[in-house]
Amino acid sequence: MVPKGGKDYSFFKYNIAGLTWMVLLAFLMLSPSDSFPDSKLLSFDKLGHLGVFAILFLLLVVAFTKQKQYAFFKNKARNLALTISIVYATLLEFLQKFAEGRAFDWLDIVANISGVVMGLIFFFVFSKKLFGIHKLIL
Repeated sequence: MVPKGGKDYSFFKYNIAGLTWMVLLAFLMLSPSDSFPDSKLLSFDKLGHLGVFAILFLLLVVAFTKQKQYAFFKNKARNLALTISIVYATLLEFLQKFAEGRAFDWLDIVANISGVVMGLIFFFVFSKKLFGIHKLIL
């Protein structure tokens, strides 16, 4: 609901964390770095990818759900957060081909998307009142 005589900034207010996280991920994933070890399927690098993209999905889905400015985002929160997270994760990985000291890796895309799915599962578990702390995120 728009405050009387003012504009509703709830979309921006709730999405600032997700947008900030996206900028931070882009900075970290596209910065030159040759200090990372070679990738393995279950390395700490892949676990990092899982975690950061699970967080991205959760930040987006909670923000889209809580904001009241745009009904479309509120009604389609889960699908939009899922789509945006997967597209962004894949885009960042492809852009690494052009970043100095970085390389494209299909296993990173798998880890990124797995992280998004992990975030989706986490969201379902906690949004369905299974643990009693659902009100903290919704």
